[in-house]
Amino acid sequence: MHPAVVAAKPPTWRVTKEYWLLRQYQDLPEDTKFLVGHMRQFAQDYQAAKPDTYWHRKSGQVVLAVLLLRIHGKLQTVRGINSELSLPSGSVCAERAAIAAALAQHLSIARSDFVSIAVLAPNNANPIKPCGVCSEWIKKIEEACPTFSVITFTSTAMDELLEYSSVTVSEEVIDHVPDHLKGNWICKCGFQLNRAQQVYCSHCKQFRFRFKSHLQQTRVLVLKAVKHENYPNAETPRPSNGLEASPVPPTTNWLTASDEEASEEVRRTRRRGSLDLSQLCQQVVEATGLAEEVTLKTLKDLLSLQFIARPEGSCEFQITSLGSDFLEATQRLA
Repeated sequence: MHPAVVAAKPPTWRVTKEYWLLRQYQDLPEDTKFLVGHMRQFAQDYQAAKPDTYWHRKSGQVVLAVLLLRIHGKLQTVRGINSELSLPSGSVCAERAAIAAALAQHLSIARSDFVSIAVLAPNNANPIKPCGVCSEWIKKIEEACPTFSVITFTSTAMDELLEYSSVTVSEEVIDHVPDHLKGNWICKCGFQLNRAQQVYCSHCKQFRFRFKSHLQQTRVLVLKAVKHENYPNAETPRPSNGLEASPVPPTTNWLTASDEEASEEVRRTRRRGSLDLSQLCQQVVEATGLAEEVTLKTLKDLLSLQFIARPEGSCEFQITSLGSDFLEATQRLA
């Protein structure tokens, strides 16, 4: 018998969503207020003690945890703090420290006795969430106590908290790349989740663009001419929320357009009084002293890389935020 032929399946993206509940202190149930009260006391005790920095010498990140238990109907808390004596041997997170301490203090404790755990960074930004190892420990507790929750805070004032639910919802997406992953680039180290506007890999921190030295020098020279000599105020603006702006593709793909198409585009742009690629080339040649052939090729390369673009409705070529980041990065590496 011939084995059954299995039809090939298209690539599948699985999107997993997680949920956090934002709550105000005054709206909390009494059990959670009891836990927050003990965390406030723990944070005060930590600040007053001025602990030795040796215990957190690797990252300088201090994390406090308070575990809430219900043993024989009575609420009890157990403290935990992270420690980083040696990274090769692994650090101990605050959540796992509290869980281990609870077992040491209550030898007959069961997972069903666990209620919740609060986590706070007293000297750093909040909120923080459990690491991968702690998340696995928490999942094991939730098997016996489905209502177990993780509580973090938006600030050290602890007036507002985020309650994490480990329940996730997976949605299968066939033949569709999630919008926030479109345009991501893959580093040589294999990391695939670098955003389009990053010039350094988020994983290995290597520079994204590796050009031959003479090509890089020419591109930097031309980019500076476009940015400073021609359009000092034409850089693509960055959004006020701190997120990086998306590159705007040029209206014409000069790498693939035929000569006839390019000529027609030149005629159209001249009629409406805007700058075409050949005019931009001439201005850059005058500013840099480069040969016209080298300048035109470099401009086409910069368009392909989306370092420069002509936004929809604009009459001029502009340097994009990606091109600006490239200039900044090459200056730092110089």
